[in-house]
Amino acid sequence: RPSFGGPGRPSQLHICEFDRCWALQAEAYHEIPGLNYCHDLVVTPSYYVVHQTPFVKVNLEAAQKILTGEQLPGEQMKLNKELPCRLLLIPRKGGEPILVDLPEPCHVYHFGHAVERNGLLEVDFVALGANFNMEFQHGLWLSNGEDQPGLLVTARID
Repeated sequence: RPSFGGPGRPSQLHICEFDRCWALQAEAYHEIPGLNYCHDLVVTPSYYVVHQTPFVKVNLEAAQKILTGEQLPGEQMKLNKELPCRLLLIPRKGGEPILVDLPEPCHVYHFGHAVERNGLLEVDFVALGANFNMEFQHGLWLSNGEDQPGLLVTARID
C-alpha cells in the first residue's frame, strides 16, 4: 500500500510466503518510507530484495489524474530526480530494511538471480536507464526500449 503523502500514512509492503500447496508459511508487513511502487522482488535465504524506484511518484494529484482518466499510470512513469534509487534488503527473519543506494538512477524491470556466499550478496537485475519512459515506441512496445534498452546489472553487496 503506497502512501499518498498524508501525515501518519507510511508506505507498507506486505510479503507472504506459501508452500507448494498454497498454505501460508510466513507473512510480514514492513513500513518503508518513500516506497511508492514494488514491481518485482527476489528472495534469498536471508533477504527479500526489492527496488525503490525513482520513476514512480505517488501523490494525491497523480492519483486523481489516473482516477479521472486524464492519465494512465504508465504515462506518469518518468525519472523523478529528487527520489532515491536503491535496493532494499529486508531481513526475512525480522529487522529493519538495509538501504543500498545504487550509483546511477534506474528502474529495475525484473530481478534475475540473487545469491549469498561468503558474506557477499550478489543480485542480478535488468536496469532501465534515466531516459526510460512508458511511451509506445513505434506503436509496438510499452516503453522506449530501442532508445533506452535494459542492461543486465550485478550489484555486489557486503
